[in-house]
Amino acid sequence: MQLSVPDAARKLEQRVGRLIRTESDNGRVVVLDTRLWTTRFGRLILRGLPPFRIMAMGKEVIA
Repeated sequence: MQLSVPDAARKLEQRVGRLIRTESDNGRVVVLDTRLWTTRFGRLILRGLPPFRIMAMGKEVIA
């Protein structure tokens, strides 16, 4: 199955929204595709998500 970038971004945003509904909620989203923090379109997807700490390979990632 292939997804376009806008489809993938929307699906990720929806799933994060289902996980974190209130400020007191907490959860963990695990994405194994390194393109999310190594490519321009990946960083744009991250910027579209609600604010939260992003870790990759044991280090904090700035989107």
